Amino acid sequence: MIQHLLFFKLKPEVDDDGVAEMMRTSRSILLKVPEVQSIRTGRSTDPESEWPFYISLEFESLEKKRIYEDDAMYLKFQKVVVDRMTASSYHMDYETDSTKDLKYS
Repeated sequence: MIQHLLFFKLKPEVDDDGVAEMMRTSRSILLKVPEVQSIRTGRSTDPESEWPFYISLEFESLEKKRIYEDDAMYLKFQKVVVDRMTASSYHMDYETDSTKDLKYS
């Protein structure tokens, strides 16, 4: 599994209501991309954070993530959310443990 984390700096005019809108809109658009297995959106609990908004997406593989990046809904997300409301972004990808039956002690 691939965990794709996106962190965003906001444009100055984006307030708390704007962040709430970003959370809803991001989920509603990106959940329409077949390659996205799960999505989480959130806001930082630190009011001074330079990265106040984040999205976490899960994909079956890097290949599925590459397909997602060409999907029309992803491009819509870029236009409706990223271009309109964010000043910059940072992203990281992690390969997560795919073992189904982990036991922790």
